[in-house]
Order: sequence, then C-alpha cells, then structure tokens
Amino acid sequence: MTDSSSLHDHLIPALDAANVGWALADRDGVLLAASRAFFAATGLDEAADAGGRCWFERDAAGPELKAERRRLWTEFVASGKPWRGWLRWQLTESKARFFEGTATLTGDGKVMLVTNDRTSEIEARSAAKERTEALRAILDDLPLAVAVQDAEGRILFLNKYVPLRLGLKRRLILGKKPQALRRLNLDPVVYRTMVDFLQKGTPAGRQLIEVTRGPLAGTSWLLFAKPLFGRSGDLQRYVTIAVDQSATMKLISEREAFARALAETQKVGALNDFAGSLAHELSNLLHPVGVYARSLAKNPDHPDRAYYADRISAATMSAGSLLRRTLLMARSDDDPPSLTDLSELIEDVVATAKDLNRGSIRFVIDLPGEPLRALIQPTEFRQVLLNLLNNAMEAQNDRGTVTIRGIKGAVPPRDLPLRPTASGHFVCVSVIDEGPGLDKAAADQIFRPFFTTKPKGKGTGLGLPIAQGLTMGWGGAVAVDTAPGKGSTFSIWAPQREG
Repeated sequence: MTDSSSLHDHLIPALDAANVGWALADRDGVLLAASRAFFAATGLDEAADAGGRCWFERDAAGPELKAERRRLWTEFVASGKPWRGWLRWQLTESKARFFEGTATLTGDGKVMLVTNDRTSEIEARSAAKERTEALRAILDDLPLAVAVQDAEGRILFLNKYVPLRLGLKRRLILGKKPQALRRLNLDPVVYRTMVDFLQKGTPAGRQLIEVTRGPLAGTSWLLFAKPLFGRSGDLQRYVTIAVDQSATMKLISEREAFARALAETQKVGALNDFAGSLAHELSNLLHPVGVYARSLAKNPDHPDRAYYADRISAATMSAGSLLRRTLLMARSDDDPPSLTDLSELIEDVVATAKDLNRGSIRFVIDLPGEPLRALIQPTEFRQVLLNLLNNAMEAQNDRGTVTIRGIKGAVPPRDLPLRPTASGHFVCVSVIDEGPGLDKAAADQIFRPFFTTKPKGKGTGLGLPIAQGLTMGWGGAVAVDTAPGKGSTFSIWAPQREG
C-alpha cells in the first residue's frame, strides 16, 4: 500500500471495524488522524488542540522516557524501515497501559501506527512474577527444604535452607541430578532415597531419613515427595519437602530416656507395695505345702499321700507362676519395640492384677478371636497395662467389675489431647472401670506429672505420665474418656502392624 488514498479506502475501514487502535502522523509525530479506539486507549482528547506536539509526548511520562521515545522515533523515520515494539503509555503518574505496536512509513511520507492493547497480558505477567517472587521469598524463609525437579530429576528450584546448612551456593546444586550430588559428600541414603522415588514415580509421605555421614551427619529428616502430572497425564515435575526433625528426634529420645528412668523409679515403689501382696499370696500357697509335707514326712505311707503330692505340686506351680510374673514386671529391658501379639500379654497382666486384688474385683477380658499384633515394647506394655488395672481397682475400692477390651483396625479420634505419632491403624486396648469417674478439670490434668486424685500419701502422680511417655516411645498414646458418675475408660493406642 503506497498512498494515503489506498489506506483510507481499504485498510482504515477494516481497522475501525475491528476496533483496532490506529493513527496517522506526519514525520514529526504530530497526529493527523486516529481511530476512536486509539484515543480511548491512550486517553488523549481528540478534540483538543495538540499545539503541534508529537503524539508520544502527550502522556504523563517523565522527561527521560519521552527523550528515549524521541530518539527511537528519529531513528525509525531516518531508516525508513518498519518498526515493531512495545510502548509504555503513562495515563497518570501511577497508572500505565502497555501497547504492542507497529509503525510504517507510507509513500507520501506519513506514518501509519497500529496499536494492540496488551495491558491485561502484561499486568497478568507482572502479577504472576510478583507472586512467584513472593512465593520464593516465603519458601526461602521457611525452616525446611523445598525442591522442584524435572521428570529426569534435575533440581530446578531449591530454597536456601539446605544450601545454608551445607555451606554451599545454590548454583552448585541447581540443574544437577541426584547422582551428581555424590561429590557433595552427602550420605548415600539421601540420593538413594531420591533415586528410588524418581524410579517409582509415586508419592512418598512421612519417610524418615537418618543421616549418618557427610556435612549433615547426625540429623534426621522427614521426607514428603509428590509427582506432578500435566493435563495429558505426562510426568512434568516432582516436588520434594524435607523437614529437619533433628531437634524433635532428640527431644523424643530424651523424653523416652526420662520416662524410662521415671518408670524404674516408680517401679521400685510399686514393687514395695507389691511385696506385701506377694508375701500374703505366697504364704497362702506355701502354708498348705508345709502341712502336707510334714504329714508325709511323719507317715510316708499315709493313705492320702497321692492327694497331698498333687496339692504340693499344684501349689508349687502356682507360686512359680506368681514369681515369674513378678520378675517380668521388675526386669529392665532396652530392646526396641517389636511386632507382638497383645492377647497373651493381656491375659498374663490380668493374672498379675488378680494376684494383687485384695477385694472382690471381677475381671472381664473381651478380645477378638484373632491376633492383636502391634508394634510395642513388651515389658513396657506390661507396666502400662498393670498401672491402668491398679488404678481401676483403686477407683472401685476393690469391688465390682473391670473390663479389658481389645480391638484392631481402630483410628484415634481427632479430639485426642495427645495424638499418636505413628500413622495407619491402631490396636486399642481399653481398661473400663465402674469408679466415680473424673470431672473435666481433673481429666485435663490426669497425665501431668505429680498430679493425682488419690488421697495424700497414696499416690505420686507419676504413674500415668510414665505410662504416656512409654507409649509415645512406640508411636502410640494413652487417652481417657471419663465423666462424673460414669466411670473411666483408659485406652492404650498401639500402632497396628500385620505380617
């Protein structure tokens, strides 16, 4: 198109119909004509006298920006070549619009301008960039590691937490695959875990990694990883979050050690009380033994010697069983938690409680007809359950019924004051008494050290806190459901494991 007549006859009507911003200017930049869309987008008054001012100096831009526009316009007119680029148009000091435009010299020496308003696009990009930068700043301030990897495992993003811990620059890690991290002297378990996750391509949650080598030796990390897929189902990214659990693991270890120490101290007191009952029970068993033995010694051919021998044997076996259970309760055991069927343990501990029972307590055991496998420390479980049974007997003044109920596949209620740290299903062993129950104020404090509802001199207030501490060592918890006049149910939540 080489003359203004052709422009007016063909191009300009088409641009007007499409609501496209266009303008016709002379070589000095003074507007000769423009579309309504152009005036609307730029905010210029089409009826106002421009006073011979070029169009690109009629906005609120500063002098430096206008000078730069003047330079570019002069170069464009001098070259005679079409120009295409971006224009920041300042409506006010605080409000701007962004145009993508073209400028073409016509055959009669005029300039044809066509503008496309890209403000929404630019603002969206700017907002996205601001959100990205804000997110980066937030991630950098988090006390945990966040990484984004591509489908091949290259680290595309890494916040500054781990590089700071390693004393390295982020640029030494970005763009690297997990295998390339070997030269950073990291524990092999770190990149083995990453490679395993990449190969499987499945989410990983709550995976605890103990680092024993390299600059992070002695730390513990809880790993969460998730693959991200595109709309077509193709794998695009991996997001990995690693939470430093070193302080928490140390606290748990110290708490378990403290709980064990308290348990041993409490055990001594409990054994002192147990000794009286034990002596009484052994006396009841061994006194008839002595009578029968003396009778047989005087008359080996006594007509009832077979009956005497059977009674002596039965009493001796009962005494041996009683002593064996006593030794189990008194022993110290540093073995780690193991997969154990609780059914036999429950029966054994209830038998011990019966030996301690000085009244008419009736024990009812309600267990499913299948194994109750849980990850526990057997000796500690005995101590915890016996403590709950002793409390139940005392709450009932050694009268009535105490029920011991076990279920598997249980899920802890969300309102537990202290939730188990293990995941999955649990075995729940409950001790249900018919005592007076506790009000809410007492129930809220029942697991606090040295808090007791027993009369002065009857309790230390350490039994339940110790039971809670031992149970937490397996990833479980102890909880109470009680109300005045309705008795109490103390439940041991132990992580369920099968196989």
